[in-house]
Amino acid sequence: MQEERAQGDSEFERRYLQYVETRHGSLVLYGVDLDDSLLPTRLSSGYLSISAVDPTREHTTVPAEDLLARHSRVMLRGAAGAGKTTLLQWLAVRAAQDGLESGLQRGRIPFMLPLRAVLSHRRSLPDPDQFLSTTGAPLNGVQPERWATRVLAEGRGLLLVDGIDEVDADRREDVRRWLGDLLSRYPDTQCIVTSRPSAIRGAWLEETRFAEYHLAPMTVDDVRAFIELWHAVPRSSGDDMGEAAIAEALFTAVTQRRELAQLATNPLLCALLCALHRQRLGTLPTGRTELYDAILSMLLDRRDRERSVGDPEGISLAGVEQRVLLQRLAYWLKRNGRTECSREQAVSLIRTVMAALPRVASLGGADQIYSHLLNRSGVLRQPAADAVEFVHRAFQDYLAAREAVESNDTGLLLAHAHEDDWEDVFQLAVGVARVRERAELLRGILQRADSEPQYRVRLVLLAGATLELSTELEPSLRQEIVNRIAELIPPRTRDEAAELSRVGDLVLQLLPGPEHFSWLSSEARLVVYTAELVGSPSAEAFVQRFTALPDTEPAPYEVWIPDRPVVSSLLVDSWATGSDMPTVVHRTLELNAAEGTVDVGAFASTVREVICQGDADLPISVLSRLPLLHTLDVVDNALLTHLDGLGDLRRLRTLRVRGCPALQDLTALEHTSVMFLEIAKNPGTAVLRGLATARRLRVLYLPGPLDQVAAGSLARHLPGVRIRAAAGFGP
Repeated sequence: MQEERAQGDSEFERRYLQYVETRHGSLVLYGVDLDDSLLPTRLSSGYLSISAVDPTREHTTVPAEDLLARHSRVMLRGAAGAGKTTLLQWLAVRAAQDGLESGLQRGRIPFMLPLRAVLSHRRSLPDPDQFLSTTGAPLNGVQPERWATRVLAEGRGLLLVDGIDEVDADRREDVRRWLGDLLSRYPDTQCIVTSRPSAIRGAWLEETRFAEYHLAPMTVDDVRAFIELWHAVPRSSGDDMGEAAIAEALFTAVTQRRELAQLATNPLLCALLCALHRQRLGTLPTGRTELYDAILSMLLDRRDRERSVGDPEGISLAGVEQRVLLQRLAYWLKRNGRTECSREQAVSLIRTVMAALPRVASLGGADQIYSHLLNRSGVLRQPAADAVEFVHRAFQDYLAAREAVESNDTGLLLAHAHEDDWEDVFQLAVGVARVRERAELLRGILQRADSEPQYRVRLVLLAGATLELSTELEPSLRQEIVNRIAELIPPRTRDEAAELSRVGDLVLQLLPGPEHFSWLSSEARLVVYTAELVGSPSAEAFVQRFTALPDTEPAPYEVWIPDRPVVSSLLVDSWATGSDMPTVVHRTLELNAAEGTVDVGAFASTVREVICQGDADLPISVLSRLPLLHTLDVVDNALLTHLDGLGDLRRLRTLRVRGCPALQDLTALEHTSVMFLEIAKNPGTAVLRGLATARRLRVLYLPGPLDQVAAGSLARHLPGVRIRAAAGFGP
């Protein structure tokens, strides 16, 4: 009898795991108004690893899909669209595939329990043998009697509980007790539970030994990988729409436009950008206002409805009603110079606004409306127990701009236009304003530029940055703004470049890109120099676009690797040394190991080049206090074996290593921004391994002879890097 039961279980489990692989192996992007043929549909080809953060060790991240290898029970919090459900799908599919490949008995049997579905047609939470019926699995009714109970009792269960936040607030304590009881009966069951951060407070599952993690935003590298993965799916299936070019164009747009960079760190919003961009065959909405409208429409109007979430907070607000409330909150925060407020302040503001919204007032109290906006809009989050903020600064600025225009607060917008914190609000207000209001704002900003010379450059550039948002504008006013911009851009001297750079990222929107130049002329170099002085991540991405332009320096001993041409060492050195930069005193700091430590406090802001000489570890603690450090020479250090710590030097571009025979470990270069590397050492296997991970490296300079064999080996290990040898080829 026992053998027959085991045989029956095994046969059913194979069918069940095949069902799990099929059922949860599909991707669905809720709320995106696009043809399904434009979207990746298979999880296996569209999943990207995401990172989770231990809140007790905020700088420690781990791949989220590996959490269950570290802990048997995990509470995972993440904002709307952070990838919680997709991660659980991935874990379910991976468990199913492992079980099918390994003979079932050693693998985990996954049970995916989306709580909104589990509780949609029943009041009680399920026992194991009700898992299939409560989720509507088509295999329900054909499983062996008490099969799921046996799986959990044998310690083979994987419980994936999705969406605590999607359960009615008065039922969440029931869920906590249900989980505690279930895991006390079946303690070897692995379990991961997800929620939006604000839906549950404190260590909600601490007594049942759950480890808590938060999903981290995607990094720049994650965004690139996500975009490439997204566009690779149709290409691999034969639907070739020039996907590689479309993907590259989107990543370029994301790195150049701050509002896109902010949104792209969220997987759901990044997916929306990919879908919109691909639908338009390589373009995005021409203005930020259209883009934000599309995203807010998805979050406020469609996402919960299409996912059949219902009304877990007990009320249902229309998208337009949510927008009114969120606009007032965003504008109140902006006027008060804040990015967050207390729950009490938010509830009080909502109560005031509700007086003009009779339908909203009839649904419940201000506290209930606040909870709905916090937990369901996808636009707000709770960074602390008694605080609320917008999930993206971009949403706050956009909603505040709409409210300012609708409130006819032109004077307030003009008065704050020169402030960094109001820059985006002003631009977006121009974008959403009517024609007459738009002209009033732009004429007002030009008048301020004339009357307040200390803000002239910033205000003129701000007016220029709004032109892309001004779909309809008086031709004479547009021409006046264009003429004023022409007086400033491109810069003609380094002094002008330095003045432009003080404006910050705003200038990047107006500087001519590499498409305006055929080679690295003096004008192009000044454009690059301006961006380099800005020094932000967006500026770095802007500079990287110029690496495809040739310069006129003779290069008789170059080895060119196709597909990724690079900026020559001459240009890299010009950035690093800044020898004719008049705005700061250029210093070269010499640090000798025999002389001990050096106090650089008095002139730290003027040092751009450092020479470290002698047998000692790299003085990272000293170097990290030099904000303009671009060039580092490491000379005659017989004890140096690695370069650990260089990742802390964010502006380092040029590294020269000479007379360091023990150096073998170059893996630290992976975490640096080094573009030009000179190393007086035979490039052996260990050195090549480290160089291959230096993702920003563009030029490798070898002072010694380089024969054809060595050149070929380097080319294979370092695709995309220009390799230069001082003495050319040959013995």
